[in-house]
Amino acid sequence: MRNKLEEIFEKTIWQSRFIVLSAVIFGLIGAIVLFIIASIDIFNVARFTITTYVNGLHPEHFHEDVVSSIIGGC
Repeated sequence: MRNKLEEIFEKTIWQSRFIVLSAVIFGLIGAIVLFIIASIDIFNVARFTITTYVNGLHPEHFHEDVVSSIIGGC
């Protein structure tokens, strides 16, 4: 009985390897996509900040907008 149970367990684990591998692959793809999106958002905030200072502007709530955009990444 123990051998049969062990065999079933090992067979189940072995057959589920592709499901686990697909979860890892999709997690990695999601992390890369989020990294790209967040990088673009931070780049846009930096461009906005530099443009604002170069042009001598100081919009209302400028610091709050910049900080919240950096923290939120959006």
